[in-house]
Amino acid sequence: MKNIVKAMLLSALMLFSSMAYAATYKVKVYGEITDNKQAKQNLAIIQRAHEGDTIIIYINSPGGRIDILFAYQKALLNSGAHTISVVDNYDIAASAAGILAVSVDEPRLAPKAIWMAHMARAGDSPMRDVTVFIYSQCCTRVLTNSDMTRILVGGEIWLSGQEVMRRLNSPEMVQSPVQSSSEQKEETSIVK
Repeated sequence: MKNIVKAMLLSALMLFSSMAYAATYKVKVYGEITDNKQAKQNLAIIQRAHEGDTIIIYINSPGGRIDILFAYQKALLNSGAHTISVVDNYDIAASAAGILAVSVDEPRLAPKAIWMAHMARAGDSPMRDVTVFIYSQCCTRVLTNSDMTRILVGGEIWLSGQEVMRRLNSPEMVQSPVQSSSEQKEETSIVK
């Protein structure tokens, strides 16, 4: 009997010690997304995460640099962790922050959150091909072809968190790819 109990305890101990401990990491993307102390700290936290962990990103940002957005996206992808974004009521996820908010595994935008997309720019120069590339990689479940046409002629798309979540959960949006740059040029040439 003692041997059976010892064997059971040993088995339980081996099972317990071999179990990976899932961790939850939380980062805040507040203010402009730039190469600052906050971004460096956030990226260091994200890089500690592994498969089986969870990363929660709280966002309230007008956007910022695309290269820093890409650094966040790369770190999130490389972590293998389950990723969640949270944009609370009356918080904003605009531009690069908007892309970050919807390019995670589980976006959570409160009904009165604010989400915005526009043409990527380098200084005063519009970056049409970069814009098409970024949005086609991350936002096809949020942006319609009509939205993309508006963006590519210099407009902005402002959506409530409620509308973003409706689009993310809509079967027809999943099938709505962003058009290629050549298709957009033809379509936008008649838009004034």
